[in-house]
Amino acid sequence: MAEIYQTENFIVEAVDEPLVTRKDGGHISINPKVKVVDRTQLSPKLAIELMRLTMLIGEAMTIGLN
Repeated sequence: MAEIYQTENFIVEAVDEPLVTRKDGGHISINPKVKVVDRTQLSPKLAIELMRLTMLIGEAMTIGLN
């Protein structure tokens, strides 16, 4: 995977084999640097940061892919 962006707690990457095509909106991965089974195990602070990243990266993808 190619790194797109990184924060203190998360890494945003372009996946090697996207599940969604560029034409259909693209596909990226946002993963916490700490290992968790799923996002329900994130602390409230990390969950808020994840939501903000999904909004920011989603907006950037919309602009960049159109």
